[in-house]
Amino acid sequence: MRPGGVYRIFFGMREEEGRFRTIEGKVYLLRLRGEVVSRRGDRLLVLNSSGRLLTSGRVLHPAVEISSKGFVRKHLGDLLDNFLIYLLRERGSRGMRREEVISRTGRFPELSGSEEVVVLKDKLYLKEHLLLLADRLGEKLKEAGEAVPKDRILGELSIEEELLPYLLSLLRGWCVREGYLLRDDGGTLPYEEDLRRLLSFMGRGFRREEELLSAGFEREILRFAVRKGYVHRIGGDLLISDDFLRELVAELRSLGEEFTLQEAKSRLGLTRKFLIPLLEHLDRLRLTVRKGNLRRWTR
Repeated sequence: MRPGGVYRIFFGMREEEGRFRTIEGKVYLLRLRGEVVSRRGDRLLVLNSSGRLLTSGRVLHPAVEISSKGFVRKHLGDLLDNFLIYLLRERGSRGMRREEVISRTGRFPELSGSEEVVVLKDKLYLKEHLLLLADRLGEKLKEAGEAVPKDRILGELSIEEELLPYLLSLLRGWCVREGYLLRDDGGTLPYEEDLRRLLSFMGRGFRREEELLSAGFEREILRFAVRKGYVHRIGGDLLISDDFLRELVAELRSLGEEFTLQEAKSRLGLTRKFLIPLLEHLDRLRLTVRKGNLRRWTR
């Protein structure tokens, strides 16, 4: 078959046009112009534009998530002989729910004694991938050398909170307490009481640094809170707690993939005095990018 050529593909009585890209040997990536419901093992026929039968084949993967030729080649053995492992490689730290496994493979596999797959609640993960994540987590904790905000770690590793206990069990010697990752051997939260009091004082609002200093909070505590991600400095001497920032971001996300200044103002009910620094801070965090009067989410 000619790479890039358009062919007529038959799945039973359903016909669609598609293009093939060679992966390796007789394994191809097929891009269809329309959607076709299929399962692994389904047969297909390939005809040229004149209607002449060229070849036949079977579906190896009906819903490809990673179409990189390098990735497919590297894990071709799993794609051919161990489909579940291949699916879990595609999913990485997201894992795969039981119902998804059954939908993709037609059954739920027998996993007792498996050394390759880890089951956490209702999700399956590739153990090899979790071991790599645990190594990355260990490196980050070693670099920090002290209490580390849990949300910062989840964001940097792009993992869900449900994975954290398992990863920490592989590392040993660490625990989660009050939003921090701490050492088991008596690790304490730095400025613990001062932080709790600061966050309570800040609440769901914007605070000037001068106001916080006048309330008895030392400048070093404010710097620590900003450095560790509990508080954000969003312009000049204006500060906001991380919890409140997340609430505001969630509200803005409800506006869709992009929004205007006026839409943000109406949604949040903020004056320009606070809104402009907030939106510029989101730009600096690379959560949004500004194009004229519009801001678009980048992730």
